Amino acid sequence: SRGTPGWLRMAEGVNDWLARPDGDTENQRTPLPAQSALILPTASTRAITINFITGGLGSGIFCLPWSFAGASIVPSIVIVAIVLLINQWTISIVVRAGDKHGVFDLGGVIRHVGGGLGQPLQVLTNVLIWTTMYLTLLSYILVVHDSTVQLGFGAGSWLGSRTVILTLATALVLPLCFLNQRLLERSSTVAVLVYLYLLLLLVWLLYSAWHKEELPSNCCTIGATYKGFFAMISVMFQAVAIQMCVLPMYGELQDRSPEKFDRIVTVSFSALFFIYCGFAVAGYLRFGPEVSSNVLNNLPQDAAADVVQVGVIAVVACIYPIMMYPMTAPLLNGRGPICGFRRRYVIVAAKVFIALLVMCSALVVKTLGIVSVVNGAMSVSFVAVVPSILGLALLRAGLCQRIALCALLVLGLVASLLCFVFDGNYVEDLTCLIKA
Repeated sequence: SRGTPGWLRMAEGVNDWLARPDGDTENQRTPLPAQSALILPTASTRAITINFITGGLGSGIFCLPWSFAGASIVPSIVIVAIVLLINQWTISIVVRAGDKHGVFDLGGVIRHVGGGLGQPLQVLTNVLIWTTMYLTLLSYILVVHDSTVQLGFGAGSWLGSRTVILTLATALVLPLCFLNQRLLERSSTVAVLVYLYLLLLLVWLLYSAWHKEELPSNCCTIGATYKGFFAMISVMFQAVAIQMCVLPMYGELQDRSPEKFDRIVTVSFSALFFIYCGFAVAGYLRFGPEVSSNVLNNLPQDAAADVVQVGVIAVVACIYPIMMYPMTAPLLNGRGPICGFRRRYVIVAAKVFIALLVMCSALVVKTLGIVSVVNGAMSVSFVAVVPSILGLALLRAGLCQRIALCALLVLGLVASLLCFVFDGNYVEDLTCLIKA
């Protein structure tokens, strides 16, 4: 359309070329199997779009100013754009594969791969999804704990103990896990508004420091490094770890079609691009290369910062259910009882078990950094492996498309290994070419 930026139209064209080589997905669609009564297409385009944006506003965004410090501003913005474009392309592949077979969880879709590989790949995919989403939920509950401590909740009493805070945090997020995408739209709207408030607060702090001539003088606009670039890639994939949530969202979309979901992804990633870059640049320029890996720790101790801490708790409560969706999606995609129990009861028990497991893990794991690094590296490998297999095995692809998918598979696995190795921001290794 006339109002759509050119680079977004180009991204949609790339999706068409790589994920729809025949240009006619409607004719490629196979008849849909009987759908689970637990997955109903009742969510509007607006609801899915807001939930999609909210899913991209995870704990990784708090590390972005720190990552920008190690990679410099302009290269970091380029990395943000590339990671979003790669995710847009691979999401279009995943959606078309799921739509073709009428299955709305990744493990169920990849089971359709032939050659006797379907079932092993399904198990591997479900394990990878479950592990990645488990680490994501763990990072969220750690953020809730840290923000609660920053607020001084129960300081000096038993109410301030780690066990009590984590129990209360779990009690807060668990009821929201039983809402569908349509109902989650309301809580997701709150999450987006909180992040916009936080972005405006950082911009205000940046302006105030500039007005008082208190800005750090050693920020870098363009720099050269390789360790910092890979660390930036890892954090960015952690921030946008939404790939696993796509098919459950698509399954609940009213009048769903791959083309309609393409438009949702384009709008969502456009919003996330400006939020990510604005948030990271403002935080980096305000606090300098010494910015914390959790920028919330750099905020001043005043009423405005306390509002942010409360808002972050609300945000995590809103995002937590969206990230649990993929973990229970295999149970939703089916009919009949499970091991003699009604499917609906098994799903309830599974969600309670996951929430309690995350809470118990947070009693042992107390730092967000290691969780973010491991999860970011795993997300890179996931985005490389699963869509590549789906595109090569389940969608009709020409020679150029196959080369692109093979390149994604190989380069993604290499990048994932390097992201495991480079677990800092390596600001000391950055050679600044143009200062800010």
